[in-house]
Amino acid sequence: MNQAQSRTFSIAQTIFAVPVAIAIWLAVYTAAYMALGLLDSVRGLGDDWLQKIFRELFTPGVGGYVAILATNSWLSRANRKTVFWGFSVPVFLFMIGLPIVMIFFLPDTLTFVWSEQIIRWLGGAATLFGAWFAQKRIAQHGF
Repeated sequence: MNQAQSRTFSIAQTIFAVPVAIAIWLAVYTAAYMALGLLDSVRGLGDDWLQKIFRELFTPGVGGYVAILATNSWLSRANRKTVFWGFSVPVFLFMIGLPIVMIFFLPDTLTFVWSEQIIRWLGGAATLFGAWFAQKRIAQHGF
């Protein structure tokens, strides 16, 4: 039996770990986005589209990665797979599903920009990739 199968899981820690992971993702995503935005504006690249795309894709991925690693470290008896899916589904629905809802129910007074929504969808995919990458790292290295 490997180490993951011999662990005893705590239902309470698993339930608590999902909102903790979402809160960590939101905090890291926001802090990294603001830090990169400040760095870009200090360097005079605040309006550069390539820097903006990098911020939109890199920061949610880092947030997903840190969220899964932190919950695994702080709540070690939580079921990792349940936390991963409990984190990924709401983030997927928020980052990818919310723009789809907005497409169909957007008031006529607001404009819809496809490029912004595609970047948002890619940011959602980056979040899931970061979380998946952290999950694989934990499975391989045990931390």
